[in-house]
Amino acid sequence: MFTTSHPFDFFDYFRVPYQVQPPRPPTPPVGPAAFVRTMTSAAAPGRPARSLSWIGADARPAVRGAAGQLGCRGHNEGAEGRRC
Repeated sequence: MFTTSHPFDFFDYFRVPYQVQPPRPPTPPVGPAAFVRTMTSAAAPGRPARSLSWIGADARPAVRGAAGQLGCRGHNEGAEGRRC
């Protein structure tokens, strides 16, 4: 059995049984941010529970980053003398 902080569409689609338990309020100054989702497996007796955390796509707006952008940064002219 799994416990999640928010509904988990993957488990819903494949009908995996799980329970939703809202996250506990963070304890300042340490604690998970509001956009972090968590899934925890039920622990066997005498063993620690294992957790998986990820950033919820619906909880944090997307920010356009510089990765993958093409352009001539810091150059005035291209290889054939064209301006960038």
